[in-house]
Formats: sequence, C-alpha cells, structure tokens
Amino acid sequence: HGTPFGEPVVLADGPAALAVSTPVVAAIPGGRFIAAWSAVDANSGADVLLRPIDAALVPGPPVRANTTTPFAQSNADIVWTGSELAVAWEDTSNAATGPDIVIRTFSSALVPTSAEQRIAGTADAESHVALAAIHGGWAAAWRVVTGTEERIRVMFGSPSQTVTVGPFEPAVETDAPALVALDDTHLLVVFIAGSAPVSRVQGVVVDTATGSMSPTLSVTNGAGETHAPTLMHVGTRVFLAWTAASAVGDVRGDEALIKELLWQGSALDGSRSEFALPRDDAHRLGDQRAPALGASVFGAEGALVGAWDDLGRTFAPLGADGDVVVQTMALPMVRR
Repeated sequence: HGTPFGEPVVLADGPAALAVSTPVVAAIPGGRFIAAWSAVDANSGADVLLRPIDAALVPGPPVRANTTTPFAQSNADIVWTGSELAVAWEDTSNAATGPDIVIRTFSSALVPTSAEQRIAGTADAESHVALAAIHGGWAAAWRVVTGTEERIRVMFGSPSQTVTVGPFEPAVETDAPALVALDDTHLLVVFIAGSAPVSRVQGVVVDTATGSMSPTLSVTNGAGETHAPTLMHVGTRVFLAWTAASAVGDVRGDEALIKELLWQGSALDGSRSEFALPRDDAHRLGDQRAPALGASVFGAEGALVGAWDDLGRTFAPLGADGDVVVQTMALPMVRR
C-alpha cells in the first residue's frame, strides 16, 4: 500500500560511488547475500566490488573482483551456483578488442577460486553479460554488436560451448539480456531486438545437451519501444517482466509488465497475457521502469517478489519523483 519499511543497506557512498553503478545481489547459504557494483578506482576508471551482507543485513568489507585494473570494469552480474559465486563483467582494458567479457569465481567467503577468464575478447563490442546457475555450474549470455547487426551469445557447460542467436537489429545501448535455467539441460535467454520506433522482446530456448535453439517468444509493444527484460524461475513457474513505453498522451506513462511462461519440459508456452506489475491500478499512473524479479519461499507454492523504479508520484505524500517500489505476490498469481 505504498508504506516505506526498513532502513536501506548502504554499500557505497561519497566519491567512490558511481551515478550508474548497476548493483546486483545474489543469495548465498545461511540467509546471507553478496552484492556487486561498479565503483570509481584510484585511476578514475572503475572496478567491480563485491560486498558480503550477513543475515542481519550488516555489510562486511568490500572485495575487488577484478585483478585487471586499467580503464573500466563494469556492468557486473553475479550468481550462486550451489558451490561458488560466479562474477562476470565488461572489461575495456584492451583498446583493440574491448569491451570484452570476463568471469571469475569466489567462495561464499569471497575467497577467489579462479583467476580471471576472458570468455569473450573479439574485435566486436561484447557487453551486458547475464549469468544463470544451471546443473551445479554457470551459464552466461551477452550482447555482441558488429556494425548495424547484433547477436546474443550464450555460453554453458564444462568444457564450455557457445551458441549464437541472431543477427537482428540492435537494441538501445543500455538494454541487457536476461537468462534463466528452465531445468538441468535447458536455458531461456530473453533480449530486446530493435529500437525506435518499435522494438520487441524475444526469447530463445537453448538445449545444453545438443546445442540446439528454439525461438519461442516474441512480444511487440505497439505503442513504442520495449526495454529491460528480466526473468525469474519460482518452483515450476517462469516469469518475464519488462518495460513497455507508453503511447503519446497516455497518462499511465511507461509500464512495467509481467507475463507468466509455462515450461512443459520440451517447449515453452508464452500464450498467457501480460499484465501490469503494480497490483493497484492507482500505482500505474506515471512511469514504472526497470522491473526486477526475485523468488521467495513465502506461501505453499512460493512467491514472486517484484520491484521497479516508480516515477509517477503515486505514493505521495511520502513518495517523490523516483521511488523504488517492492511487492510480494503469492503464487499462483491471480489478477482480475
């Protein structure tokens, strides 16, 4: 109902904080968390910092993920695989090939368990990496832009395999793909294809046993662009959320939308209709952007946690022009 709760956990402030730090969080055993974000380094570039947060939400000392420090290391993603933390980021230290994608693994105590591994280092622009845990390991997806074409590369397995989705018209620079494991041998990667005046959310299922791919999802926003796809697997359910730009003159502004996808073991059913992420219609006024999804054990079938940037001032008098809103949705989700 728009009531603030709790105190924020401050990870960085002052001169070390970046205006665009792209923070991410992963849950680890014992009710703890690891946060990652980009921070200014001593040479005016950027490092990827990791910080543990205990079960009482008290942060520990930060740890630098990258050992390569020239230029910028940024736009990190992290995932707990069940035995270690995988951390991937963009690296611009090589002027001939950057941005590239680098990954490194850590224990739950943030002790490194591997050196940096450059998993994408070609002359193409490789950026916006997304990670997922699958079958006790990690998988990664990232954007590859060459001239006027874009592709999505997906890496998985040990030894690693890579498959390529595309080409298609590039999305805007800020949009990252989303990646989730459907089961031990299938991944779903979702991404934005195209830009103004109309772009679309597309999805492909990757069979990690065979390396085959099945296009399964295409959602177009007739009013304009789509942005910021995100995925979450809760029990047997898979949820997709994204931002849909509004039509000119629509008082609701940009909307954060959500759609349930049904995984049937060999095929993904995306036929269910999407609906607005905010539960209350009054909270749809103005812009809701950049949705994020999480999973909870609340309820008999679990729950989905949704969050978004709200620019609509609908939480007044406590709200302002730029709130972070969180809601918990028990499953199965029923909307009238």
